[in-house]
Amino acid sequence: MKSILIDADSLIYIIAYHHKDSEEFYVHQACDSLLTDIFNQTEADQYLGVFSDPGPSWREEIYKFAPYKGTRPDKPEWVTKWSATIKEYFISLGGFYELSHGLEADDVLGIPFEDLDLIRCSPDKDIKQIQGVHYDYKKREFTKVSEYEAAYNKCMLLLCGDVSDNIKGIPGIGEAKAVKLLSECTDIIDLYSKVDYQYSKAFGDFYGPLIKAETEITVNIEFAEQPERIKTLLRAIDNTLFKPTPKIHPEELLRM
Repeated sequence: MKSILIDADSLIYIIAYHHKDSEEFYVHQACDSLLTDIFNQTEADQYLGVFSDPGPSWREEIYKFAPYKGTRPDKPEWVTKWSATIKEYFISLGGFYELSHGLEADDVLGIPFEDLDLIRCSPDKDIKQIQGVHYDYKKREFTKVSEYEAAYNKCMLLLCGDVSDNIKGIPGIGEAKAVKLLSECTDIIDLYSKVDYQYSKAFGDFYGPLIKAETEITVNIEFAEQPERIKTLLRAIDNTLFKPTPKIHPEELLRM
């Protein structure tokens, strides 16, 4: 049985962008169309879609080095206009949920679900830090990320930072230098050892990857361990939340 895990946050942006001045009926129709296309492309038997908690992320409690996602501009007017409509419609179909307690869609996409034949569906670049098969429903492209590639991609962000999330890396290390440093590695242990050394060299133990719990400060949120309450919430998300995909022709779904 093939299962898909959908980052639903990006669905809002894609649909709202193409229907800035549309009426609600056509927005609902676009929701059906995009979801049906995802089902068809992935040949999924069951699905689970998640929207991030609209409130503050749990990462804001831990990441004190800079405002988490603090450099992002306000959401475009067309996103604000259609966000609730799109979210409510997908949730009404079943199989879609809005997360709470500061959880983000990325947190759920990172759950292993080891007993499932799983495809993670998202156009977000961060998904490439997760091993497995991925489907970019914006580009309609599949990629397969190995365990080493996932670790490499994560280490690149650890070294360079993530501008879109306002997460800082190591001063003086850009993409070219990070690629050069990691090209010397031969396995996953080498990758993280290289990152560990560079952080300790730049910041010392206080800011380094082996964070002392009492500091509550980390240069890069990727080093931080999830609070126990977050781990507990994620453990509650299991296979029972997946919903069977509708076995009907796409044109019939568009008429619903």
